[in-house]
Order: sequence, then structure tokens, then C-alpha cells
Amino acid sequence: MKMLLRFGFTALLSVVVLAGCGGGGGGGSTGGDTTGAASVLTKVSSAVSVSICPGGGIQVDAGIDDNKNGVLDASEVDSTQYVCNGTNGTNGTSGLNALVSVTTEPSGANCTAGGNKVSVGLDSNANGVLDSSEITSNNYICNGATGTNGTNGTNGTNGTNGTNGTNGTNGNTAPVANAGTDQQAAGAGSPVTLSGSGSDANGDALTYVWSWTAKPVGSAAALSSSTVPGPTFTADMAGKYVL
Repeated sequence: MKMLLRFGFTALLSVVVLAGCGGGGGGGSTGGDTTGAASVLTKVSSAVSVSICPGGGIQVDAGIDDNKNGVLDASEVDSTQYVCNGTNGTNGTSGLNALVSVTTEPSGANCTAGGNKVSVGLDSNANGVLDSSEITSNNYICNGATGTNGTNGTNGTNGTNGTNGTNGTNGNTAPVANAGTDQQAAGAGSPVTLSGSGSDANGDALTYVWSWTAKPVGSAAALSSSTVPGPTFTADMAGKYVL
């Protein structure tokens, strides 16, 4: 007597979706650190040429720490300002000290995406603080707009890839359980081999979980394994075996 065998299986797929960190302007930096924007640094030097400041003064360099080493390297300087000390007779008092102040600049006309304002001037009242009335010049180090920085733009692309991964697993076709066509065993005691290897069009490794749905009453048929692609069992009685 022939026995009709019907079987199916559940295929489990573990998907890893890669998502990028998604751009962001960040400090006007041309460096694209995914942890955030590079810092604005200033460097103050008193070695100012007498042709620029006859009575001495300071040179204020400002820029973005592109390589994030905590030092404003020469290649990172975006602006330079000079503040010259006053001389006796010029200001009517003894020489005045030059001061520099760096403050956060909100988004607006000066910096569309915000940034930092570097202010310099002479300490006219000698209180050690650069008061607003003492500022002689301002310079702005602005954050770049989102996606405009080269490397940050790359991060934005990674973020897009992450979205594609969510929607379509980056082009990967999801597996569909396929145990092949129904089989007919020759008779009681006949071995039967199952196969779920055709369930993934990409040939990806899958996790298999086979289980019995139905078998003849009194049958002791058991799978050789419930987790391999092609387990076997012995049809020991006439009837329908469903997995």
C-alpha cells in the first residue's frame, strides 16, 4: 500500500540591518566624525610683528579641529585677527592688554546653522574681561549645513542605505518555505528524506525547525533531526505523514 506524505517546514532567517549615522552639519568641519561635530579652537600668540603692532599685542587664530587632536594645526586656521596693545600717549594712558573671547553663536544671519563668535579687543577698563564696549572686531566660525560636508555627506548616504536595508534588506530576497513536492513511500518501513534546501533564492544559510503536524495513529516514526535541511524518518505504517 502506498502512503501519501505531505510536509512543510518553518524557515527562520536572521537579518542584520546596517544603518548609518546619517550626516549632520557639525561645526563647519570638513571632517565627518559620526560621534558629532569637531570643536572650534582658538590659538593666541603674542609673537606679533612690530610692523603690525608697534606696542606689541596678540594674534588670534581660529578654526575647526578637523582631525580632532585638540590642537589648532596650521592647516586648520580659518581666520586670523590682531589686537595691538595701546602705547603711552596713543590712548592717553599706559599700554592696554589685548583680550579674546569665544562664545557660541546661535543660528541666524551670521551663521545659518550656528557656530562660534571670536571677539577681540583692548581691556580699556583693566578688569580682565572683554566687555561688549571693548570689542574691536568679531569673526564667525560657522557650522556647516547638514550634508554639505564631504565626509558628512558620506554618512548621510550610509543612513540612506540603512533605510533600504529596512525596506528590502538591501535587495536580499526573503526566504519562502519550500519542502518540495509531496512524496509517496513504497510501503511500511520505507525511508523518507525531506529537503528544505530550495527555500532561499539567495542561497543564504537558514535555520530549520521541523515538527510533526500529523501521522498515522500508532506510528512511532521519528525525525533523524528537527534542525537540519534534510532530515529523514521511516514510514512505519500506512497513512499520511505531515511535517
